[in-house]
Amino acid sequence: VALRKVGRVPVPSRMSYPGTVRAAGWQAVCWLLYGGHAAVLAIGIGAPAGPGTVAVAIGGFALAYGIGPLFVLTPAGAGVRETALVLLLGGVLGGSSPALALALVSRLLLVITEFGQAGVWALLARAHQPAPSREPLPA
Repeated sequence: VALRKVGRVPVPSRMSYPGTVRAAGWQAVCWLLYGGHAAVLAIGIGAPAGPGTVAVAIGGFALAYGIGPLFVLTPAGAGVRETALVLLLGGVLGGSSPALALALVSRLLLVITEFGQAGVWALLARAHQPAPSREPLPA
């Protein structure tokens, strides 16, 4: 309905319920891994190791990551996610300075990971391209 309102062609087929559940499951795994990396950083910085820290790190990271793109004035919510992480994890880490360190290290690690992933996919795409034709171009 929304696509028709803005003059776009509707999606030709609907997602299946099993496909939707599978996608939601993979997304949950992603949030657990993202939050897990924040928990590891938090414990490394000095937060108490325990389920409370892990839960706050996972929930806080998911909330901060979700808020970032909603702020459309910065690309991918740059700065917004970090601010939210500092506010959400400051209590667990004992202040805003260690929370800011966590937020900045997290951003750096994720940027490095994303560039690494892009490089791997670019190399794989290049490896699977057909070889260029050696035949002369028609005149």
